[in-house]
Amino acid sequence: SSTSLAGLFFSTCFFFVAMISLAFVGHSKKTDLFKAVLANVTTTNPGIVLLGEDVDVDIDEPSISIRWSILACGKTNYLEGSGGIHGVEDCGLPKQQLSVFLDSASTPEFVYNPSSLPISTRTGSYRSIQNLVRFDADYTLDVHQAYLYPFDTYMLSGTLRVVDSSNSSVPIVKLETVKMLSSWDISISDVATTQTVPASSPSRDFDMRVSRPNFHRAIAMLFFLSSWMLTLVALGASLFSCRYSTVDARLVFIAVGIVCMITPKLRDSMPDTPGLDGVLIDSIGFFPQIVVASGCMILLFALGISRE
Repeated sequence: SSTSLAGLFFSTCFFFVAMISLAFVGHSKKTDLFKAVLANVTTTNPGIVLLGEDVDVDIDEPSISIRWSILACGKTNYLEGSGGIHGVEDCGLPKQQLSVFLDSASTPEFVYNPSSLPISTRTGSYRSIQNLVRFDADYTLDVHQAYLYPFDTYMLSGTLRVVDSSNSSVPIVKLETVKMLSSWDISISDVATTQTVPASSPSRDFDMRVSRPNFHRAIAMLFFLSSWMLTLVALGASLFSCRYSTVDARLVFIAVGIVCMITPKLRDSMPDTPGLDGVLIDSIGFFPQIVVASGCMILLFALGISRE
């Protein structure tokens, strides 16, 4: 009966939505992104670690901002009562004052002072206050590939150096950042280096590659193809209306008008869509699509008047 079919339909819809919602549960149970990295550092090469716990990519600026967090791994390197950061027992806050220098800067970008850290009166452990253990580093981004959206890829290199309160260099054993953002995939490699100024100062360089997730690329191309299919259907319908007088030009005019309204919406729905700056996907997509659809509307308007 119709009642049974309606009940089956709504039950299936509820089951489908419930299954999709489990993705949020699975995501919340994922292990800490930095846990494996810190555990490996602890066992193989303990020392000072800088973690990029947040990366902000701004193509319009253009810049990349990395929020670095300073840590120390190894039982003799961190403050007692601060261990267990990112789920690794032997990683905590450094026990000595440290200054962090970016690239070739002569003044420190950040000064870490363990004496400024508050201690919990309930547990006796150190509190990791963000502004006391983290700092933001801004890097200028080369965006000459922004024209290739959604297949644009960006490269960034940088170097960091750490000294203690006596101005003695302290080696950085690891640089790591998050791997995935809502709109970007990030891969990073780091290597130990030596700066010539100051003479023979140990530093650590990183090379970062930023690209859009494959899923976002697929969605953008799907909208791109859908827009062209709608435009070609509008063009075909307009040509049929011109060729055959039995086709109602007014109905086709309305349909083409709907295509003209849908096309900008599809373009705006692309993930992290850029402005109308003439990127490739607009040069071969949005701009000619609007021109073709608008031309069809003008043609159909003239055709409707001539048939009156």
